[in-house]
Amino acid sequence: MFLLLSSCIESNPGYVEKEQEIRKKAEISVTLALRESVWICHHPDTIYHGQPCADPEPLYPDGCLVENDDSKFCWKIVKEDCEEIEADWQKNYCPLLVGD
Repeated sequence: MFLLLSSCIESNPGYVEKEQEIRKKAEISVTLALRESVWICHHPDTIYHGQPCADPEPLYPDGCLVENDDSKFCWKIVKEDCEEIEADWQKNYCPLLVGD
């Protein structure tokens, strides 16, 4: 039986890649569903502004933060902040938290 399964996989190499892709998407979905908070970059006029911060967040130009510059920072949003979407910042950043 193993020989039969391995021969099917070998004759269909795209199957393995497709299965790995589906598995990775499922893992990401679970991670997003379990997320209680996310840190958002505040660094206007850069590609990092409004994006999730990493842990630990690298220093600019590889990340959001700038050493000795308190005007560039990561701020935290939690699920409770997104229960009622009213403000523009909620419309912009709550999807990062809930994975929409």
